[in-house]
Amino acid sequence: MCKYNSCPLELKQEHYHEEAVRIKNFNSNKELNALETREKKIIMESKPVKLMAILTRRCNLRCIMCPRVRDEEFNLPFDLTKKLYTFFPYLEWVSWQGGEVFLVDYFKELFLETAKYPHIKQHIMTNGLLINREWAKIFSQSNVDLLYSIDGVTKDIYEFIRHGAKFEDLIKRLELINEFRGKYGSTNRMDINAIVMRCNYKTLSLFPDFCRKYNFTSLNLNFLCHSTLPEQDILINPDFNALSYLKEIIPQIRNRCREYNIGFKCLFEFRLESLWQNHSDSNFTTGSCLVKEHENSTSDYCIYPWTMAVIEPNGKVKPSCECELSIGDLKENTLEEIWNGRNMQLYRSMISNKRSKEICSRQCLIEKNNDA
Repeated sequence: MCKYNSCPLELKQEHYHEEAVRIKNFNSNKELNALETREKKIIMESKPVKLMAILTRRCNLRCIMCPRVRDEEFNLPFDLTKKLYTFFPYLEWVSWQGGEVFLVDYFKELFLETAKYPHIKQHIMTNGLLINREWAKIFSQSNVDLLYSIDGVTKDIYEFIRHGAKFEDLIKRLELINEFRGKYGSTNRMDINAIVMRCNYKTLSLFPDFCRKYNFTSLNLNFLCHSTLPEQDILINPDFNALSYLKEIIPQIRNRCREYNIGFKCLFEFRLESLWQNHSDSNFTTGSCLVKEHENSTSDYCIYPWTMAVIEPNGKVKPSCECELSIGDLKENTLEEIWNGRNMQLYRSMISNKRSKEICSRQCLIEKNNDA
């Protein structure tokens, strides 16, 4: 029952008026932000419409490919997260990431505070092993999507990659959240992000049936960053036997996902094509196609400095998680001050003037080229 059903009429009217004003302000900011983004405004009147917060470096697992610094096990201080609250009325999307967010002692309070704004789609990246009955019920009644990090759908591969995890525990947690999704009729998304490596690429064909069995909405295949685990890399230093297998199997996976009405995206498919195009080139050297893609990228316009802010556990703020230059620090300024601060203006100005290669990270430029 709505908590306002038994209230006096004047309180109900006041509540409905507040909701109407909130929705109007949200829609007005969204429209203004879209306009200012198209016009490439350097100083914005609108607030960001997206927010990502990396709440912690702590995790309950030690995955073989994880890039997190092992001795950096700290949380974003709760008093800094409260500086984000003033932007909640304007946001349409918030992503909570870690580490593992369920290890953060204030996460439930933060999640429920955000849930007071029904227009915000919350997004959580998780390994899923710490989702208990309470969280399963909360998620089934909230506007939230879950992105699971699952790189193997057999016990041996899963536990080899995710040190400290048990495959049986993953299955129990998935059954639990599906129990509550069914009970409350939840249509929220549950997606899988899988990192493709030497140890798991031959098992990728098993993912569509796993997704179907446990009601996942989509499957995303990503690639391994070269610097984290070179011995498992098959793309940056190409293993053409592995890539030949992937070229054959990925279309089959896509077709199977389509048959099951499951979304599918392979985030390294452009690399496969580039690698094969360059394979017969007599001047080909390791990684040369990726450098070429980066240098010749035509996708100069990135909208992140106009639409989003990313908060790191140390309080530093960036336009996106791939950016190398910080635009401010929540320990020193409010997000409002940072949003139009000197460094954010620098990002907007240089990207507007097609000078993104001078300020954007190489990795981000390559990924934008993939989306172009």
